Amino acid sequence: MKLNIDAINDLVATAEYHHFENTTCVVCLLKLKNGCHTVGHASCLEYKNFDIDAGKKVAYEKALAEIWRLEGYKIKASMG
Repeated sequence: MKLNIDAINDLVATAEYHHFENTTCVVCLLKLKNGCHTVGHASCLEYKNFDIDAGKKVAYEKALAEIWRLEGYKIKASMG
């Protein structure tokens, strides 16, 4: 498997988001096609600066970063 953004995105089956009421915290749960999950989260310092769409984007990117880390480990481990 060649590790690139298309390969990483292809591993994702669904993305679910949760915004905790009255906070700036957004969590993204990525369900992978193999049944595993990764989680990312985002928040900002002040509620007046909070943007739900920006929070979702950052949380998604952090959850994707976990996939990169795990897939990189898998490839490295297979190299012996």
